[in-house]
Amino acid sequence: MTTAVDTNILIDVLNKDKRYFESSRRLLITALKKGSLIINEVV
Repeated sequence: MTTAVDTNILIDVLNKDKRYFESSRRLLITALKKGSLIINEVV
């Protein structure tokens, strides 16, 4: 399965956002365990 990742999720993780880091990190890990990831372009 391929999961499209919104750039906001990546920004949360890369910037270690205090509010969203853990939930965004968990979602990325879960999606990666299910298959590959693609990144949505910034709109």
